Amino acid sequence: MQDVLLANLAPAFLVLGAPWLVLHRGLSLRARTHGPGRSPGPWPEPEPGRAAWLARVSVLTVIAFNVAWCAWHVPALYDGALRYPAASAAEVVTYLGLGVAFWLQLIGSRPLSPALAPLRRVALLAGTVIVSAVLGMVLVFGYGLAYPGYAGPGHRVLSVVYDQQTGGAVLWVLVLPAYVTVGVALLIRWLNDEEAQALTSGLDRLLKPAKPAWPSRPGLR
Repeated sequence: MQDVLLANLAPAFLVLGAPWLVLHRGLSLRARTHGPGRSPGPWPEPEPGRAAWLARVSVLTVIAFNVAWCAWHVPALYDGALRYPAASAAEVVTYLGLGVAFWLQLIGSRPLSPALAPLRRVALLAGTVIVSAVLGMVLVFGYGLAYPGYAGPGHRVLSVVYDQQTGGAVLWVLVLPAYVTVGVALLIRWLNDEEAQALTSGLDRLLKPAKPAWPSRPGLR
């Protein structure tokens, strides 16, 4: 539950809340050139030539999030976060930082917009769902003890395995509502864009003058 909250739900709400808008108004360097009592102006828009670079960054960000999500569930790192406070702090920072970057690529945050088209974002989201499902299935259907750090004197090995399988079910199921909601919203956005594009192209064909079927020749009337 802690992993789901830190890596998925908390970053999603941070992105929706857009706290950087307040930071932008209060700490923007452009505010000095406007003088007191004036707003610092809108958030600068990215240059058009950087679209391909931003698209690659989006894909790499989603990949980095999934790698970190799986890496922190490797037994050595997971038990290390249980024993060492520094490792636990690194886990929290990684989950929150990459989680915010991950959701920025999918839903954006005022005034930042995702670099990828809705359908491509759906593909990245589907890949993330598959990775999370595979990780959860490994824990749910595994019968061995994956995390020895929890097999203390207050637990029996069998009960720890049952708890481990329950944790796998949590990782498998509880991340789905947020992902499915965003995926449906992106699909609706993509369908609306396709419909608007088809309507625009149809209006363009109606407004353009029709060309004659027979080519005209000079001197002929």
